[in-house]
Formats: sequence, structure tokens, C-alpha cells
Amino acid sequence: MFKRVTRYGMILMLMGVSTAYALNGMDVFARHETQEKKKDLLANTLVLVQTMTDANMETQVTLYKKGKKSRIETILKKSPNPMVGEVGMKTIIIDDGKSTWVFSPLTGKMEEPNSQDGEENKKPREVEYISKETVSGIECYKIKAIYNEGEYEVLWIDIRNDALVKKEYFDGEEKEIIINSDFKTTKGFVFPWQMRVESEGGVQKMVVNSLKVNPSIPDSLFDPGQVKGYDDAAPDTQEAMQQADKMMDMITEIQRLYQNGETKKAEALEKKMQQMMQGN
Repeated sequence: MFKRVTRYGMILMLMGVSTAYALNGMDVFARHETQEKKKDLLANTLVLVQTMTDANMETQVTLYKKGKKSRIETILKKSPNPMVGEVGMKTIIIDDGKSTWVFSPLTGKMEEPNSQDGEENKKPREVEYISKETVSGIECYKIKAIYNEGEYEVLWIDIRNDALVKKEYFDGEEKEIIINSDFKTTKGFVFPWQMRVESEGGVQKMVVNSLKVNPSIPDSLFDPGQVKGYDDAAPDTQEAMQQADKMMDMITEIQRLYQNGETKKAEALEKKMQQMMQGN
């Protein structure tokens, strides 16, 4: 697909036709998706260490990835408030392909079955090509991907390599802005070594300390049974987390129903959600 699009663009240039005219938003979006899939294929295993700063807090984050499995370890290096966590506190999140396990000194050990709604793989119902725009010295295609009612994202995609340079995401209520920079080519794919995330909650900055592609990683890292030193979460904590997940799934379904014109079903589900919130 990518090679066909590239050849087509070259032919148009030789014919003296503007490539901006030939492009459409879905083409750019598809090329970016192809680049992301290529990254996953080239980096079957990965170890990424980065430093994350948020206001007066600093955390070291290590990501282990092997196929569809992942493990994230966070160690608190600097904390403005002991209630948030003490320095040295270690939290582990493991996705073993079936469930997501959270090991935290604050909440204990919790398991959540992975969602089956395909949220991570959802496709936009429309993608608009806006213009060319330069971000941090990088010439980009600017497109707008529209999802459910009120949900969209504006993407700035590097013209040269289809990497994501900037994204503005709006879920219907709040906006989040992600800016990637300091791109480096590793094992055939482009990866940002710095990221800035802006939201109503503040600003987070992430800087990559090291990146290893296709190292040997033992399967035991993704086995929740191998993690020791964390007590089971209290029943009320687990119940609260499960309730929050149910609410999020219901909100997603309500948006889908409204989008498909199934107003009565959406309203009935809204009523059910309100009853759950009131404890009825």
C-alpha cells in the first residue's frame, strides 16, 4: 500500500500535478497506520527506559514488550506529597494478553480482564485533509480524524516518514495535546525520544534514556504469578475499579448507539447508568 501511494505521488509530480491536491485525509491516515504496524513488526521485543516529569513529581518508567504482552514498571524518584506516594515506591502493570494486572503499594494487587470492545483498534468514520503545516521545524500533513459524536483528533504527520509529530485529541469534554520530538531512526523505524503531553491536569514531559530493540526477554516477566510482595487489593477497592470500567464501557456504547441513530436504546442505557451511579 505504502509503495503504491509513493509511486503515485511521484508520477503526479512528473506530470506537474500538485500532490497536495491528490492527497486526501484517509490516505495520510492509512500511511501513518502502516508505519505504526511496521514498528510493531520490526520491534517484536523492546525495552524502553524513560524519565517522566509532572509538576514536582519525577518517575522512572521501564516498558518491556514482547509480542502482544507488556510490562510497565514505574519507580517514584521525586514526590511533592507522601499521600501520592513515597520516593522509591514501585508500581508494576502487566498485560499478559488476557488480563491487565496492577501491583501497587497503595492499592495492592488487582486483575482486570482486557476489554473486548476493540477500542484500541477503532477506526475513524471520516478523515479530512486540512493542509501542510510545519511543527518544530518538521513539514507535516495536517489531518482531522472524526470518530463518535464530538470525538476527534487532529494529527500532524511527518511528510518524509509518516511519523506522528503532534496530536490534539478531544473526547467531547476535554482536550489533550501530544507533541513528539527528537526523532531517531532505530532498526528501520523512527521513534521520538522526547514527548510532551498537555491536558487540563497539567503538563507531562517524557525523555527516553535508553531503547533496546529485539533483546532477549524472559517470558517470566509477563507472568503475574512471579510478582511477589504485593497484597491483594481490598474488596471495596476492586469493586470501585470494576464499577469505573463498567461505566466507561457503557459510555462508549451510548456514543455508538447515538451515532447509529438508535436513540431509544441509548436513552435506556443512559437511564441504567444513572441508576448504577445512584446505587439503585
